[in-house]
Amino acid sequence: QIVSPGKVRGVDNLMDHMKTVAHKIAENRLSELVIVGHCANPEKAEEAATYLKGLPNAPKEVVVWEIGPVIGTHLGPGTIGIVWVGEFNEDWLKTKIDLRFWKDSESKKE
Repeated sequence: QIVSPGKVRGVDNLMDHMKTVAHKIAENRLSELVIVGHCANPEKAEEAATYLKGLPNAPKEVVVWEIGPVIGTHLGPGTIGIVWVGEFNEDWLKTKIDLRFWKDSESKKE
């Protein structure tokens, strides 16, 4: 299942949010491989990968991978994402501002 938390605006907000989610990934992964994907943003992807590697329960292998042009066209330059095999809980995406944008759109339809 592919799940998107929505959009996080601003590099500082992005990295803060990714660090919060990274802790949950390290605790709940089922694989020793985690991929940090990026679209024309290798510096921030490396920063996220380094952070992941330094966590307690860190995966044995963290790979930085450039997102291809088909997906990159839809996401845009600067995009960073984390891919893992393991558990997922929607509550991980909650911040001061709830990033689960699809919940708002579903409740408005009712």
